[in-house]
Amino acid sequence: MKYRIESYSNKYEEAWDTLVSESATGTFLHSRSFLSYHKDRFLDCSFVLIDEEKGSLEAVFPCALNEDSKIACSHPGSTYGGMVTLNKMTPRIIKFFFDGIIEQLKARNIEELVYKLTPDIYRLDYSNLDEYFIWRAKGINYRNDISNVIDLAKPFEFSSRRKRGIKKAKKNDISYVENHEITREAWDMLELNLKKHDMKPVHSLDEINWLKNMFPNSIKLHVSRDISHRPLCGVLAFHVGNVIHAQYIFSAPEARNLGALDFLFSNLIDLAIADDCNYFSFGASSEKEGQLLNDGLYNFKAEFGSSGVINRTYKLKLI
Repeated sequence: MKYRIESYSNKYEEAWDTLVSESATGTFLHSRSFLSYHKDRFLDCSFVLIDEEKGSLEAVFPCALNEDSKIACSHPGSTYGGMVTLNKMTPRIIKFFFDGIIEQLKARNIEELVYKLTPDIYRLDYSNLDEYFIWRAKGINYRNDISNVIDLAKPFEFSSRRKRGIKKAKKNDISYVENHEITREAWDMLELNLKKHDMKPVHSLDEINWLKNMFPNSIKLHVSRDISHRPLCGVLAFHVGNVIHAQYIFSAPEARNLGALDFLFSNLIDLAIADDCNYFSFGASSEKEGQLLNDGLYNFKAEFGSSGVINRTYKLKLI
């Protein structure tokens, strides 16, 4: 078989998204439909691998440049990126694609590649060949973020404190809504919560609503409400194949005393089980590029039966 590597162009959009949907390693975060929400914010430098005999896409690599066009990242507009391949790909072909990407980036005088690996919980084939080849190219695993994850195939148990919170919520007539409208009120609450940690949402309210319209079954706001139907806390969740992932978590000051967040996560975990998911992900508990572990946040999530899982990011010097 003969292969060639090309820079991505819009003519490949449909084939790209089809490959991602059929791949064992791709998620909707790798799709052009998702990545296009910030097409005016980043300079795209994605690549595709084409089987010359069949004229078909065999692998894709989402990537974009930073402001001064010296650093390429896969992907700056997503939690993770990396190469997405068809299931039949051999190590030789993956290495050919990876080496070709590196050569093309060097030819553009790109100095560095940041490679945010797709977390293992999303890899249905459990393949880490892309990580192997970036390591062989002298890539450095410079960042590790800790996420709390429940393996739903194994026994897990809520702590007595979390169980008390759930009982308290029921006693206070707290209700759960699975697919709530993403309102300004909810987004303001999220922004206020993140500001306390010198952070802000990756997405604006307009962007997240645009994405929700694009992926109505994959992006949902789950909330706990008080007896007057006022949202007390929420989880903006990404429903990704065999995983429900908490992308954003926020709560009002009174939510803790009412057990509203405990009740919300209990319902979300029940939903993941009912949907035959393999994992429930609470998202990251580390900050400052993985250098700071938020112990309180980690312990709160761990009391639902979760464990710490590493999400790895590599940096490869090109010039």
